[in-house]
Amino acid sequence: MHTDGSAKIFQSLANPNQPTLVQQIERELLRAVVEGQLPLGARVSESECARQMGISRAPLREAARLLEQRGLFVTKPGRGFYVRRYTAQELDDLYGLRSCLERFALAEAIQKASDTDLDRLQAQLSALGQAAVADSRFKVVEEDIALHRALCACSGNARLARMFDDLAVDLTVLVSRLADLDTDPKIVAASHADWVNAARARDLPTADRALAQHIRDGWLEMKQKADLL
Repeated sequence: MHTDGSAKIFQSLANPNQPTLVQQIERELLRAVVEGQLPLGARVSESECARQMGISRAPLREAARLLEQRGLFVTKPGRGFYVRRYTAQELDDLYGLRSCLERFALAEAIQKASDTDLDRLQAQLSALGQAAVADSRFKVVEEDIALHRALCACSGNARLARMFDDLAVDLTVLVSRLADLDTDPKIVAASHADWVNAARARDLPTADRALAQHIRDGWLEMKQKADLL
């Protein structure tokens, strides 16, 4: 096969940003975990999930393997996939790393990001507020994680942003557990406003203090309800 430009080999991608089937399945499985339809520790029935989604088991298994690679699912020999549970040590490790990453990202963003970049934090905060008003737990959690991802992107450090993405599935599940603690989604959304506003004002001491408190509050609240994990 030659690729000298004279013959068309590949089909055009009408919308390269359109999620693939496997990505759609992965998101749907994650949504089911976030909304409690697949509880932590539950077995994931490939046949039942595939039946309800109207798909074959092959792409579902591929999506489940991706979630296994990202730490949400575990496999048990001869028994298939299970939604993982979190130990107290894993919770401490995750939130400790998250705090380090995001506070460093905040300092870098305040020092280096453009005003336009920092304004994107406000836009994402607004999206989080709108999701809270709509009262969709999964959408609230998605927009919550998207806001923190946007902060990491504002740092201009691509490696840091990738490290946050490595934590994103775990954080999505853990943030959703806070919703199980009867926390009003509107309060969850409002809890981000102090550090976002201070970041846009380039007030690092205030922003760092507010972000550290925001992460610490979630961490401590989670530790008090470790039985949910």
